[in-house]
Amino acid sequence: MKKFTFVLAAMFAFATLGNAAETEETVYFGGAPSWAFKKFADINGPLPLSVTATADWNEVTLTDKASISTSDYKAIKVYYSDLTQVGDNKMQLVIGVKAPGYGQNNNWTLDPADFVDVDPAKESVELELGDKYDGKSIDKLTLALKKVGASITINKVVFVKQNGDEEIQSTSASGEVKQVTATPWFEFTQWNMQYLCDKTCTLLTYTKSAEESQKYVIEFAEPTQDALQWLPMAVTAGGDEAPAYIGIPVGSEKAELELNSETEFTKDKAPVEWTSIKSIALQSGCAAGVTQTVKIKSAKRIITNTTTGISKVENLEVAKDGKCFNLAGQQVGKGYKGIVIKNGKKMVIK
Repeated sequence: MKKFTFVLAAMFAFATLGNAAETEETVYFGGAPSWAFKKFADINGPLPLSVTATADWNEVTLTDKASISTSDYKAIKVYYSDLTQVGDNKMQLVIGVKAPGYGQNNNWTLDPADFVDVDPAKESVELELGDKYDGKSIDKLTLALKKVGASITINKVVFVKQNGDEEIQSTSASGEVKQVTATPWFEFTQWNMQYLCDKTCTLLTYTKSAEESQKYVIEFAEPTQDALQWLPMAVTAGGDEAPAYIGIPVGSEKAELELNSETEFTKDKAPVEWTSIKSIALQSGCAAGVTQTVKIKSAKRIITNTTTGISKVENLEVAKDGKCFNLAGQQVGKGYKGIVIKNGKKMVIK
């Protein structure tokens, strides 16, 4: 009988353990259209607004006031950047008083009114309110984008008071709008909402995975005053959507949401087999006719990845007692044929 021997320098023991890696990210808010909230500002003041026209009639509304008067204000300033006009179609600052029946039967008359071209080479436009507005309430103040594809970022809108003081305004827009902040101040009515996103206003998502989970933590600057809820929107393999409504107790100073492969979604009271979550929103659940203010101090996302692998290798002392073991670690007798380990050496016995 021939013996072929292969020498092993040592025997090794491998320990397999689960290792979890965590990544923490700042969460921002933005991406919802302007009709999805009553007010969306930064906790420190109004937000810059970037808008791209998706229709020729898209415009930026430059204040949330219903009307303004020359008895209070003498001028309006708009500061902007990244202006892209389409062809020779200049954007316009539109200021005026709506005529009776405005918006009905194709009536868009403003009397009196001003239409001021916005220069792409500049960074601001200003209009002094003339005597023609004395005694009247200006109720149209917009920036008209004019053509599909035109875009602009409104950095700040200022009303100049009669005493020279400046008052910064909140803005909103139709079209594709981007406003984003990590510390928002919301005014929500019933079912109003805002999405969780990154600093580029890209919505945060989650792909169902046994290895990854996500945890969202929001700290409120003031305890919540009315009903709020998390609103993650799941998607099935077939493209169907299924929301989940997860309540946040009134008076909360912090809210947490965890998403993992065990998170349950239902549709028509039946469980849904989902594959991903396309968006996560913070939504108001207050009663109809009620407005609640929500101030957020900070928000973060913690992503946990769990992996399994070799965590350590141990060099064990070899037992030299003449016993033979197969590769499964079972002791074998003298008549055994095949690969064995004896005295720390790998051998083939034929």
